[in-house]
Amino acid sequence: MINVWFFGTPEPAAQILTQIFEAGDFKILAVVAQPDKATGRGHIKEAGAVKVAAEKRGIRVLQPESLLDYNPPLEIPRPDIFIVYQYGLIMPESTLSLAKLGAINLHPSALPRYRGATPLHEAILRGDETIGISIMLMDTKMDHGPILAQTTLELQKDELYETVEARATEAGAKLLIPTARDFYNGKIVPAAQNETVAIFCQRIAKDQGRVNWQKPAREIYNQYRAYHKWPGIFTFWGQKRLKFLKISYDENETSTLVLKPAQVNLINNLLKIGTASGSIAVHELQLEGGKPLKTEQFLAGHRELAGAILK
Repeated sequence: MINVWFFGTPEPAAQILTQIFEAGDFKILAVVAQPDKATGRGHIKEAGAVKVAAEKRGIRVLQPESLLDYNPPLEIPRPDIFIVYQYGLIMPESTLSLAKLGAINLHPSALPRYRGATPLHEAILRGDETIGISIMLMDTKMDHGPILAQTTLELQKDELYETVEARATEAGAKLLIPTARDFYNGKIVPAAQNETVAIFCQRIAKDQGRVNWQKPAREIYNQYRAYHKWPGIFTFWGQKRLKFLKISYDENETSTLVLKPAQVNLINNLLKIGTASGSIAVHELQLEGGKPLKTEQFLAGHRELAGAILK
């Protein structure tokens, strides 16, 4: 049996934990997750998906506020390997050194491309045709350690973030488990990353969802795909935020009515918005303070949107 501590917090990480548990040759000695977070208007603390999954299986769960200067309980045996996916807290050398063979991290990019917190978002924003899956041996630098295994998945041009994340998690689990076995058995020689081609991506801020109509339609559509789960994409109509919940795009607008960037009009019964190149068609939207509506429902009460100039 391979003795493991698993580090992770949200739902995708819980799926990986389940796969490891069901593999049969891993003994999960402990799970380390972020502390429960307060959510909703009542600020009631809720456990993350990893904690819930671990407790259902009777696995000990640790939830330190920080791993800096953290000493885990002595009664929990030190593992052969740490397995890490979407944990979310810095792991110092003092923690990494607790595992006999080190910490294995699943990262959804073709490292060293897209190091950082948002690799899938970055790949979608850039219009990449593939996404990478990397299994790496962690060190104290961000996504810097040597590679144990890699694979790629084709990225469909209309896939939303949620679908991409689900496929990456599934593919990651399939690659992670045999890689962990082979690494434990000394069958893998870690390969250093090429530092000269490293690309970093940053955490997403809510305002990054604002649309710049001076960009081409395809880039705006990629922004919609990448930010569909959060924070969404939006513009301003007058003083109110207008959020786009479902859109499509036309790179080569063929209408006789040429739309300028940010100009709105009804074309062939579609609400379209001009961009630097092509147009965006809006199918579902939500005005600040209002409910999500299909476009035809929205226009029944806000006909003046057709012909407006957005900000």
